[in-house]
Amino acid sequence: MINILPAFNGNYEELGGTFVFPEQYGIENIYPVANEVFVRRLNRVGCFTLDKNSRPVIFFDTLEKLADEAYTIRVDRERVTIIANGEKSAFYGLTTLYQMLVMGHGTLKCCVLCDSPRFLRRGVMLDVCRHFFDVEEVKRLIEQMSLLKMNQFHWHLSDDQGFRMESECFPELNKISAYRRLSPDDPLVKRGIKNAGDTYGGFYTKAQIREVIAYAKARQIDVIPEIELPGHGSTILAAFPQYTCSGQPLGVKGTFGIHERIFCAGSDEVYPFLYELLGKGAKPRQSFQIILAPSIWPTWRGLLLKIK
Repeated sequence: MINILPAFNGNYEELGGTFVFPEQYGIENIYPVANEVFVRRLNRVGCFTLDKNSRPVIFFDTLEKLADEAYTIRVDRERVTIIANGEKSAFYGLTTLYQMLVMGHGTLKCCVLCDSPRFLRRGVMLDVCRHFFDVEEVKRLIEQMSLLKMNQFHWHLSDDQGFRMESECFPELNKISAYRRLSPDDPLVKRGIKNAGDTYGGFYTKAQIREVIAYAKARQIDVIPEIELPGHGSTILAAFPQYTCSGQPLGVKGTFGIHERIFCAGSDEVYPFLYELLGKGAKPRQSFQIILAPSIWPTWRGLLLKIK
């Protein structure tokens, strides 16, 4: 039985015999983006090198009636054929082939493997508000997600403890809202990584966000950025306290939990600001999510009931 992650969802048949993958190999160049990721992964193994002048040993066949993201791998004594309905399913086939090569130390059992996902959405959420991760760390996580054939990266970019996107429209979000003073109860302080009172935070430039999105797209992962409001938005309000109901100053929160200062539903000035922030300041994006947190209920209850 074949051992891959996640466990295959389909059929597996051994044909007898083995195929020893050559150290110098060629690959049919039908899906260049998927091929590039596969080649980079094999380069990390250190045993295999792509030779564009070598006869291909990995081929692709197209079968349009395959379900989305489904693929079939056929390993014969001299070649591997991946049957796919497009770049996405070819990518998953190459990901499985990579796992088979690593587990088999370059030797593949001749077989036919048919696989398709059990779930349409398979994802991970990364909170970079409470704990900031740099671009390379984010990309390492996306690579591990990709190896597990996940396809949704939920990027939590705004909460009470930090706003993590570059904003040309509202530079205060990067000067003020992206940083906080660490409290003695912060896990970074308790673990001895930082000291109480240290300034902590950061944000991603638009170029860095585009880099992450492109990196994820090459691995068939959609990036879903999250801006949380009208609750859990005190990091934004630290830069723009006039959009609270009291208008009193407040700071970026150094503690976790629910905080009562939120966007004021009764202020006509709030909505143009949010339209500008979400319409321009939040680009670039593939899809977008706004979280209506439980903490909004006392202040926004009347407005939400009217909308309903």
